[in-house]
Amino acid sequence: MATSACTFTVAAAMFSSESVLDEKTLAIIKPDGVYGNYSDMIKDSIHESGFMIAREQRIQLDEDTIRSFYAEHSSKSFFASLF
Repeated sequence: MATSACTFTVAAAMFSSESVLDEKTLAIIKPDGVYGNYSDMIKDSIHESGFMIAREQRIQLDEDTIRSFYAEHSSKSFFASLF
């Protein structure tokens, strides 16, 4: 992992019943899930819950975006480890 970036998997999941899409839900697999190799297990759980993944994208955030995304945790001890 690069020292100044985090990788997220973003999936747009849709729940369907009787061939009609009722809801759209955004699922984000955060870096610890991606790097811990839990992505497939999480996506399997999404499917087993009756959702289908309509779109999936893996994104890598730069340090400024990470600081903004996690701003509420800036005083926490783990904050510096995100970079």
